[in-house]
Amino acid sequence: MRYECSPENRLALSDCSQRFRVFGQDWENENRKDKSIRKLVIPSGVRQIGSCTSVYREKGDISFEDYVVRDEIVFPESLKIIGAAVFESAMLPEVRFSSALNVIGAASFFDCRICRLILSSDIKPTYGFYYSNQQKAYFTDVPGQGAVEITESELLERYLCFGGRQFKYACIDMLAVPDGYESKQLLFESDIRKVIKYKEYDARSLE
Repeated sequence: MRYECSPENRLALSDCSQRFRVFGQDWENENRKDKSIRKLVIPSGVRQIGSCTSVYREKGDISFEDYVVRDEIVFPESLKIIGAAVFESAMLPEVRFSSALNVIGAASFFDCRICRLILSSDIKPTYGFYYSNQQKAYFTDVPGQGAVEITESELLERYLCFGGRQFKYACIDMLAVPDGYESKQLLFESDIRKVIKYKEYDARSLE
């Protein structure tokens, strides 16, 4: 899969300054030249972007690293997997995952700038540890027991976030989570300016 931006969707870096003023002047980085756009729409029917076979993005994987999306990012209902480091260092207006999503891979939003991140209670984080022989092992915390190893199939059935540090070093202007949702495990390395709690059935009120 490749992404090619249409000419009418492109923006100059300066067109994004107002949207991202809360994050300082990082948006001016030269790495973002030709990567500033109005809208990012993942096409309907796409099931996976990037790879989850590593904690790092692999050669040939689609990447939106350093992209600046000013107005909107749209994930289709068909999307099931967001791979490792796909949106590394991107700047995004709002991130809201589709109900069909199964996996948010390691470091997928590493060092991002996000105006608004909306999470549901379905998004449960866990962490994978990689041994020196490249054999994978995944763990979940069980009260009173600590870390308990689980299989990859169990992981995919029970958790959206695996591999760890999906939002490491991310700056999030507003985080919206369900009332009672424990976001610290998933976002403990993020800089969050404001947190809003909502009831699951009232999520539409955030729109």
